[in-house]
Amino acid sequence: MSARVIQSAALLLCLGALGCGSQPGPAPMDDVRFIAADEFDAYAELESRLGELARCPACALCAAVRASQVGDPGLASLVRAAAAERVPFMAWLLLAEQDGYWFNEENLPAARALVEEFLGWVESEDLPLEWLLFDMELHLEQVRQIEGGDLLTEVIPQLQANVDPEAFAASRAAYAELVGQVQQRGYRVTAAAYPFVIDDAADGDSQIQDAWNTPVQGVPFDEIYFMVYRTSFERFTGMQPGPWLVHGYARDAEQAFGPAGCLALGTVGTAGMLSDAGYTEPAGLRADIAAVRAGGNDRVFVYSLDGMLESGDLAGWLALWDTPAERPEPDSESEQVREICALMDGLF
Repeated sequence: MSARVIQSAALLLCLGALGCGSQPGPAPMDDVRFIAADEFDAYAELESRLGELARCPACALCAAVRASQVGDPGLASLVRAAAAERVPFMAWLLLAEQDGYWFNEENLPAARALVEEFLGWVESEDLPLEWLLFDMELHLEQVRQIEGGDLLTEVIPQLQANVDPEAFAASRAAYAELVGQVQQRGYRVTAAAYPFVIDDAADGDSQIQDAWNTPVQGVPFDEIYFMVYRTSFERFTGMQPGPWLVHGYARDAEQAFGPAGCLALGTVGTAGMLSDAGYTEPAGLRADIAAVRAGGNDRVFVYSLDGMLESGDLAGWLALWDTPAERPEPDSESEQVREICALMDGLF
């Protein structure tokens, strides 16, 4: 056998061992510190931005996947391109609006069907995907009903009507089973959740989660991102809590949920399912990230990448990934917001 034949055979064996010609696996989330979530931009637009995200050493992309988008070739291309660029990627599953949009106690059958359809497609396409996001929020129709309503005469009565401990316990068990099944298939499952869940955990019951139809505590999520959007608190309460609010929630999330308890911050810009004017420049978000990290959480989830792109300064927002920890000054309105959230537990 000639030396050339031997060299060729050795080369083929090496290429086979290295998986030459196969697509790269998903980029790991281990070192991620800044997850940018996008709800509305086209997949082609997001794919065109992967180079900018790849230049951020610890940034990841979370992209919305509506029920109608399962099987979208653009999504398949985005997932593969993210793996090739080594940008960690998370799929944010969303239902049709008539089914409630976000996952909750009322739409478990639709949520289960979407998860099964999506994973079946991912596996049939051999897509390099590891992380899923279950967005645990109240049914969209009910959110629209209570949005802007008076807290005592409209919002609280509707939430009180949701309370059904037996049905809630059953839904929590069902979601725990669903998450466990997904994890057994090799995926990791994170959740987005209301910050009130942290207040609920403080006294060991599930009353607030029951009222909001969002089973979170007791479901084996790999991570939970509690949505402490200061701009939303301003809109709903009329107060202006400072970074002390997110600092306190970050500290309490870690205490109640350990390393799995993280924070989502926002909102950036005006993009979103609900009308919510958020930060228009990075300084406000920078203060929140610093406060979260001073509270013990290093990784932050930021809503939304849509707003960052809308501002025309994506690089400026992504540069916040390495914001150092800084403990904010306490402020009275942050304390009042936490008191209101804690008081909810006694109303249900």
